[in-house]
Amino acid sequence: MKIKHQISNLWNEGQVEYLKNYGLNIKTGHDVFQMDEDDNYFKLKEMLARWGASDWVGTVFDKNDLKNAEHLNILSKWLNDYPQPENNYKETCFDLSNYCSDCGIGKVQKAPLRLKRDPNWGKKQTFSLNWILDEIFVRKDYYDEVLKPLGVDSMEVMLHKKDTPSETTVQLKIPVSNSELELLGYPMEECTSCRRKKYLPITRGFFPNFMLEEHLSIFKSKEYFGSGGAADNKIIVSNQLYKMFSKDRVNVAYHPIKGLI
Repeated sequence: MKIKHQISNLWNEGQVEYLKNYGLNIKTGHDVFQMDEDDNYFKLKEMLARWGASDWVGTVFDKNDLKNAEHLNILSKWLNDYPQPENNYKETCFDLSNYCSDCGIGKVQKAPLRLKRDPNWGKKQTFSLNWILDEIFVRKDYYDEVLKPLGVDSMEVMLHKKDTPSETTVQLKIPVSNSELELLGYPMEECTSCRRKKYLPITRGFFPNFMLEEHLSIFKSKEYFGSGGAADNKIIVSNQLYKMFSKDRVNVAYHPIKGLI
């Protein structure tokens, strides 16, 4: 595992020359560079903050981090269009009786989600929709072959204008975990309207541990994550499913969980 920093700023000539001393070759004006969180980074950190540079932290995991993780948080790499109808998909597909429009927490799906058209799958197996990051849609033949035998349930997806079920796509029915995550000390925000809390995106290091064992192949976190008006539950897969997805080169990104506390 390596911690990486992506630094961006409107650089002046003096700053460009200063950074050359650390082997960082950038151009004047807006530019972005990446660096490991190493001795050079800590020598530059205070100066970068003084210059007003943006510093985004991320983590690169090696193969052992992934294959040894008991569970992994996943996110589809393909955001395929928007749920339909775009102007009122929430009212159409979700029960909003417990929903807060200020923070995004509380909507519960009550009807199949609707697509503008069938996806052009190519070699991909999964996608998510813009605005709905905590649901996974799967190519139907891949679901039948790999996920259905594991006991993973699915539901139909509707083609909006035709008002007929898609023949190529299903949505996974993902249960919520029985366990809470160990999130003490992680940054969070509390909604001023509904007083519910959600955690800010976690980009440094492993994803937080669960407090209890979980034996499902795929499930969602109880907790919400996001900022502003966006709130999503995290989707977690078992090591077994991770290995199947890796073998099949499924188009998802992984954030490994270190293990049980």
